[in-house]
Amino acid sequence: MPSYQATKMSAVVVIEWQKSILFIRRPKIPPDPWAGHFSFPGGRFDPEDENITNTACREVMEEVGLKFNPNELKKSLLPLTTHFKGMQVQPFYTQLKEKKKIKEDKKEVNYSKWVPLETLTNRSIRKKKPLDPNNKHRFYDGIPLDDYYIWGITLQIIDQMFSKS
Repeated sequence: MPSYQATKMSAVVVIEWQKSILFIRRPKIPPDPWAGHFSFPGGRFDPEDENITNTACREVMEEVGLKFNPNELKKSLLPLTTHFKGMQVQPFYTQLKEKKKIKEDKKEVNYSKWVPLETLTNRSIRKKKPLDPNNKHRFYDGIPLDDYYIWGITLQIIDQMFSKS
């Protein structure tokens, strides 16, 4: 039986191919607090997962149909904690040597999209948006994408992985 902490863990995989990163758009299904958001493929630890790396492999296969062996994924950052629900997120990174066919599970992914690294690292295109449309005093940074934004922990991962320091 996994510990309480293990049940609050999730994994995401930053998948790079030819200087672009794969994003998924989550379907707008209430009551999912992340409905409609852009994110990396990934999801929650399952009690049947041997470890968080296996969680990452399983979730990527379920969401976008890409099969990875655990040794193909690298832990690129320490786990981050979401502000909402205190979920710990372990980012992994992998680089494709050739383009693979993406097969979205439409229950979990509205669509997927390759976004150029140049776009993700260009700070001049970022916008400040109100966190809550009814409260104009709290803002977040976001990268415009289609009719929404890349923001929150996903943006933190981008900044930590790809910032030029």
